[in-house]
Amino acid sequence: MFKDYSGETEEDAINKAIDDLHIEREDFDVEVLESSKKGFFKKGFVKIRVYVGENNADEGGLSQFAKSDEPIEVQAEEEHVQKNVSSSPFPENELEENIVDFLVELASKVGFTGLQFEIASREDEKLTITLICDDSALLIGRHGQNLDALQVIVNAFYLKMNDNTYKRVVLDAENYRNRKEDSIIKTAYYVAKRVKATKHSALLEPMNSYERRLVHRALDNFDGVRTESEGEGAIKTIRVIPE
Repeated sequence: MFKDYSGETEEDAINKAIDDLHIEREDFDVEVLESSKKGFFKKGFVKIRVYVGENNADEGGLSQFAKSDEPIEVQAEEEHVQKNVSSSPFPENELEENIVDFLVELASKVGFTGLQFEIASREDEKLTITLICDDSALLIGRHGQNLDALQVIVNAFYLKMNDNTYKRVVLDAENYRNRKEDSIIKTAYYVAKRVKATKHSALLEPMNSYERRLVHRALDNFDGVRTESEGEGAIKTIRVIPE
């Protein structure tokens, strides 16, 4: 479904949508239909269209833009990275043992007992660890929030080790990370196609720096649109703009 809202600024219109629909900002996508800047003798005016769909709750923000039967090719975000997948899912050195030991202790303290850990891949830039448990949905959390929180803590621990083997440690469960990346890239392509056709900019859901990088790279060579990050702090939005 979609619904239109207006305000003096885009933020004002978005806040009206949040109050009216009683949902969080990450649960919908925004398309700017009309915009005029504030002047000396007139107020600013922005009209937006808010898209809300069931896919938002299931796939971390998939909008109505992505509802299409048209096939789309999803390119790998880091094709240049050579994966070094070991035949052994167990820690192979002291560094990996320390990280897994910390994960075991962390998981028990937050209430996840009986978790199992496997080394999924060892790449030039990241170490990916798969978490296995009976309640993966609870482990992942809404829009991956629980998994992201654990990952932040683990990376803080890793940084204190002063080891430069990997740039970051990635935690995954039920292949959530790949599914989320595919969803983000597909949505970005469909939004870009809509922006190019309608000549109206569109604002994507709030994303972290890694997710924004996926979108920027995916649309870097998309003819007819450009992307800009908006907002402050670690979580920002991306605006897809017609050229």
